[in-house]
Amino acid sequence: MKHLFSIIAFLFCTIAQAQPRLVKVLGQLTNSNVAQWVDSSERLITYNTQGLPNQQIVNYINGGVWQPNSKEISTYNTLGQITTNDIYNWDFNTSSWPTTAAVSTNYQYNTAAAIETINWFYSSNSLTVKDTFIYNTSNQLVEKQNLYTKLLYSYNTSGELTETIMQRYVGANWVDYLRTTHTYTAGVLTSEIEEYWDDKSASWQTNFRYTYTYNSDGTLDVLLKEHLDISTWHNYERHLYFYTTSTGITKINNNIFAIYPNPSTGVFTIADNYGTTNTTLTVYDLAGRQVAQPTIANGSIDLTGIEKGFYLLQLQTNASTQVSKIKIE
Repeated sequence: MKHLFSIIAFLFCTIAQAQPRLVKVLGQLTNSNVAQWVDSSERLITYNTQGLPNQQIVNYINGGVWQPNSKEISTYNTLGQITTNDIYNWDFNTSSWPTTAAVSTNYQYNTAAAIETINWFYSSNSLTVKDTFIYNTSNQLVEKQNLYTKLLYSYNTSGELTETIMQRYVGANWVDYLRTTHTYTAGVLTSEIEEYWDDKSASWQTNFRYTYTYNSDGTLDVLLKEHLDISTWHNYERHLYFYTTSTGITKINNNIFAIYPNPSTGVFTIADNYGTTNTTLTVYDLAGRQVAQPTIANGSIDLTGIEKGFYLLQLQTNASTQVSKIKIE
């Protein structure tokens, strides 16, 4: 989940200045038995009047039903800088949110308006952990450290983050633990390779690969996580990102379903690019009247019984809604 949270944090840095807004991140795991993606988690995000994310709720699938897991509440100063973030864990005994946060954080900034320290307070054991941030003369973050872990950041001449090394404090020394190499295309992050340090071979061993794909408007569409098994990459986990526009209409990811041929004589192939399940289809005429509710059979729907003309085909899953214009001729 480290990469999910880091990319959400990056999106939140610019979300107040740009539309659409990120409102949902759907996590899916692979089901090797049926070779498809299965929903596992969702992060629902709401915003304050500043246009900044002030609440995030994480739900998980339990017995086929979405169930609350955690909630984050954030506050900001007048400059739009996050000042506090409280995390609450769902109380399964009372089926409610507790009044005391499991983890509370507060942020302090330097004169360059960059984060200088983050203080974490864990209520279960009254433990406080302090993260300290160190920057170079270009105000680039080069080190983040607490008592247990240290992150070291390296950049190329274009100012792009190229390498992140995580170290752990063992005994009296900092030792390498994880390394992530970041790759860009035309200034846009496209992939990352995560490696772990192997003491036996005294070398870095490849572990995971992360691939980022984007919508046509530049927003993040899919984050795919793959695991390396000897020499073959296997799907492991992915996150789908959903947005709203300033008008409040859910942003449609046009590449969730492909519909072809279009126009056709009435038989349309429905290609599900993301392996989603429980899809409901509804056909409307251009006046908004429901015409049919077809079902997918062998990857196709049959609308040959409908009069020729233009229609709107709505495809709805538990994660998104796509509306596509089709023509029967």
